[in-house]
Amino acid sequence: MNTTFFEKVHNHELRQALIDYAEQNGNSLFPITVQEKRWLKGILLAPEAEHFLSPHIRDTLLEPLGGYEPLQASRQVLEKGKPHHDLAPASGTWYEHIRTLRQALAERRGIRLSYRTQAGLAMTDCEGIAYRLEVSTVRREWYLLWLPQEPGEQPIISTPLSLQDNVSLSSACDERRLEEIRTLFQQKRRQAQIQIVPEYNGERRRIFYMFSCFEKEVAYEKDTDTYTIHVYYLEDEKEYILSRIRFLGKRIRVFAPEDMRVRMRDTATRALARYTEETGGVDLCVSE
Repeated sequence: MNTTFFEKVHNHELRQALIDYAEQNGNSLFPITVQEKRWLKGILLAPEAEHFLSPHIRDTLLEPLGGYEPLQASRQVLEKGKPHHDLAPASGTWYEHIRTLRQALAERRGIRLSYRTQAGLAMTDCEGIAYRLEVSTVRREWYLLWLPQEPGEQPIISTPLSLQDNVSLSSACDERRLEEIRTLFQQKRRQAQIQIVPEYNGERRRIFYMFSCFEKEVAYEKDTDTYTIHVYYLEDEKEYILSRIRFLGKRIRVFAPEDMRVRMRDTATRALARYTEETGGVDLCVSE
């Protein structure tokens, strides 16, 4: 008997009750299955977890999981989860600095950073303000976005965690500089508006998953039974967004931005041109 399946069925009803409770009281709880608890315990017991979580938080999370066996991932899963290239800088593995960077972000502290550029130039004891950690879906690598402490230097620096040699905390950040980097980042951010064709609403979970690595918002219009996804991305990630849109094909429509619509029309025109009468196929046209 698949106990996890029955847990899911039960949890669906329980989750709805908790959502109703949350709307009335401003709180929320999420039920998880035994399988998920075992997975969480396996993650917490992994050697790398100590670099991401403090001992207190790790022990607090492990305490209610004492009666569960940790889930052992297969060798194939572990191999698939490895990075596609070596992420080991001179100081060790890249995640050694995660906790320090998280503390700097949470406490709005400055950082003192030593790193290497892509060209191999060593930069030592650079003072700056950590703004956020993000992953590039194109390069499949984590980056730190930070701003130099002194005004007038390069506005935003994006440093791969794999090239960081040393990170330490410094004094508190200047709030004016923090606001400056927020403004600069907002100027770099782009938004794509993608609508799911109602005929394919049944596949919406799969479609949402295709954009799961991006910050996004989903709006539902009850009158037309349509879901609109607002995907936020940086300019250098546009090609990856376009590849996801092409993969989903007729299931979605792109409404904005206009340059993305033009690219998709151009792609469709080029593809359909391969199926003209001259090539032995069928003569198709693209409608606006």
